[in-house]
Amino acid sequence: AAKENAELANLSKTRFLAAASHDVLQPLNAAHLSVSALAEVQTSEEGKKLVRQVERSLETMEDLLRTLLDISKLDAGVVQPEIGDVSLETLFSSLRSDFQPEAEKKGLSLKFRPVNVTVRTDRTLLRRILQNILSNALRYTRSGGVLVGTRHRGDTIRIDVADTGCGIAEDQREAVFEEFHRGTSTLADGGLAGGLGLGLAIVRRMAAALGHPVTFSSRVGRGTIFH
Repeated sequence: AAKENAELANLSKTRFLAAASHDVLQPLNAAHLSVSALAEVQTSEEGKKLVRQVERSLETMEDLLRTLLDISKLDAGVVQPEIGDVSLETLFSSLRSDFQPEAEKKGLSLKFRPVNVTVRTDRTLLRRILQNILSNALRYTRSGGVLVGTRHRGDTIRIDVADTGCGIAEDQREAVFEEFHRGTSTLADGGLAGGLGLGLAIVRRMAAALGHPVTFSSRVGRGTIFH
């Protein structure tokens, strides 16, 4: 009975968050459209800069909402993978377009090794997993860059995301997958990175939903490879 009550409570929480997120996302979408229209009539550099700042803030708000919704769905066990053919070449190209501006802004390299492989998986879940890992990799990398590649392991394909960031200490191996955990960079000022600290918590849950564990190897001060 206690287990059933907990499951019902989780489901109710998920439904509430889904409804609340939908209600909040609607005005956010309207704000996006208004800002886009505003950008078209801006002529001064200062005006364009302010519009870009508003756009980034709106994108951050939307991402946080979707992240909270993702984790509530995963906790409630209502995520059902939709398996289909996924072109890694197409997926990597899309991810490169998403993250290249951020990498260039930080002076980092972002490389995707050429791959002409189609895999059977849930495209949305795989994309979200890689988005979260790439976001973390760029956040904790101060110099060098990030490399995404693949390796054949029998009948499966392993995707590797390697960075030259601050690395993860041995005593933090499990903590990085916990909710609201934010690492401390040993290469910068020791301050906490931005975000809610939910990225890798979501990665682990989504990977579990696909039946594939996420692992990593790391050396402090040298970087990390997620597979």
